[in-house]
Amino acid sequence: MSTSDSSGLIHAFLANDRPYLMLGDGLKLAADQITNPSTECPAFVVTVGKGTSAKPAGRHAHPLADVQFVSLSARQPAFMISVDLEQLYSTFPFRKYYRHPHSHRVEWAANSADCTMHDIVDTILIRLVLLFSDVVCLFLDDFASPGEAIEIVTRWSRVLADLNPFWKPTLLLASRRSPIQMQREKLTLPSFNVIKTVKTYSQRSRLLERALVQAVAPVHKQRASSQSLFSAQHLIGFFKAGLKHFAQSLDNFDLVSATRNHNPIVHSLIAHIRTFLELCMQNDASKEFAFRYVASALVMDSSPPETHRESCLDYDSRLTGQGFPDGIVFDSLYACHCFEALAQVNLSPEDSCKLIRAKFCRFYDSSLPGSASKSHQDITKSSKIDWAGFRTARSCVRCLRRKPEHSFHCGHTLCDDCVCMIGTQVKKKEYAYIITTCPLCGVNNKLAVDLKPPTAGARLLVLDGGGIRGIFTILAIRALEAVRKLPYPIYDDFDLAIGTSSGGLIVLMMFLRRTMSKCLSLFEALAARVFFRPRNGLWSWVYGAVSSLVTDSRYGSARIESCINKAYGEDVPFFGGLGHDSGRSSTKFAVTTMSVSTSQLYLLSSYNGSGDRKGTTSGIVYSPRKKLTIAGYYHHRPARAEDEVLVCEAARATSAAPSYFPAKFIRGLGFTQDGGAGKHNNPVDPAEWEARAIWNAAADFVVSFGTGYTQVPPPPPVISNRLRLRDRFLLRLFRIFDAMIDAQSGWLEHINRKTEEERQKYFRVNMLLDHAPELDDSNEMSKTKHSSSLLLEQFDFQPILRALFSASFFLDLDMPQSESGRTRLKCSGTIRCRSPDGCAVVHRILDEYPAAFFSLDRGKVLGELTSQDLCRVCGKFCKDVTFNIRDMERSINIYLQFNNSWKCRISGFPQNVRSMVDKQSLEADFGRAHHGAPHRGCCPLLSKKRRKSNTMQSRKRIRSK
Repeated sequence: MSTSDSSGLIHAFLANDRPYLMLGDGLKLAADQITNPSTECPAFVVTVGKGTSAKPAGRHAHPLADVQFVSLSARQPAFMISVDLEQLYSTFPFRKYYRHPHSHRVEWAANSADCTMHDIVDTILIRLVLLFSDVVCLFLDDFASPGEAIEIVTRWSRVLADLNPFWKPTLLLASRRSPIQMQREKLTLPSFNVIKTVKTYSQRSRLLERALVQAVAPVHKQRASSQSLFSAQHLIGFFKAGLKHFAQSLDNFDLVSATRNHNPIVHSLIAHIRTFLELCMQNDASKEFAFRYVASALVMDSSPPETHRESCLDYDSRLTGQGFPDGIVFDSLYACHCFEALAQVNLSPEDSCKLIRAKFCRFYDSSLPGSASKSHQDITKSSKIDWAGFRTARSCVRCLRRKPEHSFHCGHTLCDDCVCMIGTQVKKKEYAYIITTCPLCGVNNKLAVDLKPPTAGARLLVLDGGGIRGIFTILAIRALEAVRKLPYPIYDDFDLAIGTSSGGLIVLMMFLRRTMSKCLSLFEALAARVFFRPRNGLWSWVYGAVSSLVTDSRYGSARIESCINKAYGEDVPFFGGLGHDSGRSSTKFAVTTMSVSTSQLYLLSSYNGSGDRKGTTSGIVYSPRKKLTIAGYYHHRPARAEDEVLVCEAARATSAAPSYFPAKFIRGLGFTQDGGAGKHNNPVDPAEWEARAIWNAAADFVVSFGTGYTQVPPPPPVISNRLRLRDRFLLRLFRIFDAMIDAQSGWLEHINRKTEEERQKYFRVNMLLDHAPELDDSNEMSKTKHSSSLLLEQFDFQPILRALFSASFFLDLDMPQSESGRTRLKCSGTIRCRSPDGCAVVHRILDEYPAAFFSLDRGKVLGELTSQDLCRVCGKFCKDVTFNIRDMERSINIYLQFNNSWKCRISGFPQNVRSMVDKQSLEADFGRAHHGAPHRGCCPLLSKKRRKSNTMQSRKRIRSK
């Protein structure tokens, strides 16, 4: 193999005078020649020599190591790793492969002044290559003397002694000379299981092949008994993880922890286990049940499909379903978390942890590979427990790993990953699931869940506050929905909707899945009933002022609470997305409010959010007495299920404008007032903060609807040097307050912080007013409604529509592949549509823009937008695309080009390929948290198409090598 190729096992090279390590394509190419790399367990044979002995037949020596697939016997495939010590420590040229997806800078070398490339290569050879070896074959004749070879292997043995706790390889000494028995007897190498000798004349000698077969068999038996027999697919995964680990640190490589690199056990597991144990104590459940359930949930977490627990063929071609020893898995991953949770609830942590460990081991041994989720569900059903009391919005009770996001009508909640595990894929929608039965209580509860695709960005809907002027907001949204011409509500085209004051009331109507026409009639009726004012303007002002001073509000709470309860319901919970009868959890909703005692901004929401807010450990604030977060706001989530915020309470809290209505008391939070009373009457900042906290995603686009604004008057031509009466402090305070709650100014300040390119994704719909009516002047509603209708008839919604249509598409990426002899990476994937009705969206775009197509930066065409890419079976849009990149860390853009003049980015862009690989867990060789796989949303026809395409690409790569 030419040294310019990127195949082979591992590359060590210098780039910009810095050492790099890169995993070549050798293991992948060798694994492609195995019938079933996910189940067959190849032997790992390392041959070490100098010159011709170390070169496999028909190939050139690689600077570090070369890989070749061989069949030692009819039942034993093997990876033959050839190490040429003459080339191993030779000059390392400059390479451009530092942009390769599996290329890593050697960080620890920078901290050592005397570290050389010789030291780096030696470290990788011993700590990684030899770590996975079954047989190490040393060609003694290539060395100046047998003593030189013995010195090398003795040095290796000292390092290997503490690396591998599961098995020891066999050392095979090969030589043309017969008197090598004495050399074997002189060796004392505890890191090797057996030391054997063989007389051979070349690497292709039949005597050597026979000796290798005989040497591999006992090692594989030992590995099978220690449950450390790895499939070809997992060997590749371990090498990727190991190379990255040893590029960063010289610490020992933990095989068990390496399987969780893409699904790490986080500190919040302690809080989730503690929450479940507290629920058990509150419901008088036995410790036996509690420990049994915790152990079962942890086994489910430890055994996703594709993990090391999957079936593999052992040395006798027998199917085995064993992973790592159960005790090691529990001790490495869960023991410390269980101990801490038990200590926090005073349940004898040491003894109780041993009981959980024993149950974990029993479940782990008895569960079948890939069926841990079903086994956990069976244990849940068989538990003689009343699940009605196990309701919490703090933890997903089913898995005990994450915060829940979706609620059944029975009150039980699920996280996103559990929805993927037990839900049935919806036929016509991407990342949409249906669950018909609550997994805990078994009650028939239909729950439809729409999830945001991992590579997609967040689409934000932001509604200002403005009292009765909120009628403009509803009319504007209805007008946009009318020109959009799609058969589903417009709020389903957004991932997060957030509102303040009157905007919050509208958001809560959307949460209840009201049509925009229904929202309009409800808002008009609400304003007419609540804002009852005498027609005498002076008397009205005097009455309002006196009432505000005496009762702390102009209108009191009785009337508004009665009207809100009638409009929103008296007992509808806000959390979980089921404040309506459709049983659907999709768009996330939030409203702003403000603490009366601290004037801090709070968000009341229908979700938890999988991420953490800055400055907090849990991302959830349960009490106003908690310490302030550096995020600048609180996301309120109650600690107890009975304190869950109701929709009617959220409506009162967000609309409790000072002097108009009294403050609203929220359990676990305290008294609250209108969220627009501070500086967030336009809540675009909280919306973007929440998008980062929920999904760690930037906004695709933001559509903000105002409630009308007035032009700031210019300064007078002649400025007096005397302070007028209207400029005295009391009136100044009123004007300062008006400036603080001016939503239009807040929007302009937000836009001023953005670059010219970033501003392209922000859209504002607002109306210039001759004069701003009072927030409670319901007599002005008809006039505002009329002027709004006239404005909206001429408003150009096309820029918003183009952004809306473009953000409906996202890229589902395949793992990038390196091309032989090139530094470029070939990326392939599919552009998909996440709209509730992808077919309708595609036809709607083509009706107005028949020549639309997808493109990259600099105009490279990826393909036309055509109805032929709609699957005739499932109706989903799926367009295959291919493009090349040079650097996985460099951001790229994919556009939907409508015509020569207009183009918009599809969802999630700009972003780099590395980010997409991580978000989709494409390198999760040991399973994913949701127990699924990439492209799980494909129907059988699309899946077959994808498999055929991937197989053809794989064959082409093999032929090119």
